[in-house]
Amino acid sequence: MTIDIYVCKDCMTIDEAAKYIGITRGTIYHMTAQHILPYSKPNGRVIHIAREDLDDYIGRDRHPSNAEITDMAPKKARELKEERRKCVRGII
Repeated sequence: MTIDIYVCKDCMTIDEAAKYIGITRGTIYHMTAQHILPYSKPNGRVIHIAREDLDDYIGRDRHPSNAEITDMAPKKARELKEERRKCVRGII
């Protein structure tokens, strides 16, 4: 088993970023051109993408597990109950 060195880097090239998140180079270029993915060009030629930005992109449409939903349910129920109270009182 080999470990690619780009996994340990804080900043990656287009090729490394594509491998890191499992998409094509062209998709990475498109995402940077459309400003979907932040990047920098410190020398004016080579695009560099921060690993943190790639991680944020991967996790942006995260769907919670059933256990997380169950844990969130009581809090959400309290919030909705309080919101209804405010509506009835005419606060909102």
